[in-house]
Amino acid sequence: MELLNDQFLERMKMLVHRHTGLPLIEFDIDYYEKTTMFMGYNLNEKLIAYNLPMYEPNKSQTPELAHLSLEEFFEIAIYHEIGHHLDYIANPNRRLYREMHVEDATVEFILEGEVNAYKYGRDLVPDPLISYYDILNKFNIERRTKIVNKT
Repeated sequence: MELLNDQFLERMKMLVHRHTGLPLIEFDIDYYEKTTMFMGYNLNEKLIAYNLPMYEPNKSQTPELAHLSLEEFFEIAIYHEIGHHLDYIANPNRRLYREMHVEDATVEFILEGEVNAYKYGRDLVPDPLISYYDILNKFNIERRTKIVNKT
């Protein structure tokens, strides 16, 4: 399995710091093996967690991204997670709701969060990665929309 080197992770932390203003001591990127996603944002811990074993399954669901390296895919995903952070800053009521409903947020709330994270994160993505960012996020939003439509 491909691994992320410490230098790359430090560069990603600096990217997060630059776009969120959070002190590096307060914000972290860490490996978390229990998540079923490749990457996620933990509001309470101010943590972007990633799960490398979920990299290939997640990437393989979007063939247009199959040629991307782990680092390229990781960077695209991290912009989306920064978008979640910016969403909670811009929408304090969403943040309060999320803090109160950590485990039982509605699927509609989660879908709205994915759309907001996509929008906020997109403003930060460098031009060479923007089309890949759009592909990944459109896939995520379509997947969440199907879940909402089933309920």
